[in-house]
Amino acid sequence: QPAKFGSVLSEAWSLYPMVIFLSVIEFVWTVSGLAVLIIPGILISVCLAFAIPAFVWYRQSPWQALKRSVQLVQSHFWVTAFYILLTQLLVSLVVLLITWGLPTTFWFNVFSAWLAAICASYYIVFTVIMFNILETIERKK
Repeated sequence: QPAKFGSVLSEAWSLYPMVIFLSVIEFVWTVSGLAVLIIPGILISVCLAFAIPAFVWYRQSPWQALKRSVQLVQSHFWVTAFYILLTQLLVSLVVLLITWGLPTTFWFNVFSAWLAAICASYYIVFTVIMFNILETIERKK
């Protein structure tokens, strides 16, 4: 039976505060790691990359979602790190190429932010796809 838009929207809104909470935790831990040295920040960022998909997919607590993200990444760390880095570089390259040579005005900043948000949505889609792939691999073990 197809889901109704209103029920999907209300479910999404009910998850939103905890998604923001997880995002803040991920941000603070990553920035703290980057402040210590660059490498710990990168390690933390990769290990926590799937916390939000784990929270939304399994309806876990934020701490369980963080734990699940680390568990998924542990056995596939380098592959995950490579694809995350590649995706971020491609998104940055697209934004750079599209905004190259535009005058830096208020509207340029608005356009850049809008473009970055669109590109970031592709990064989120990629993260969900990677999450599903890692989940499938873990289930087959």
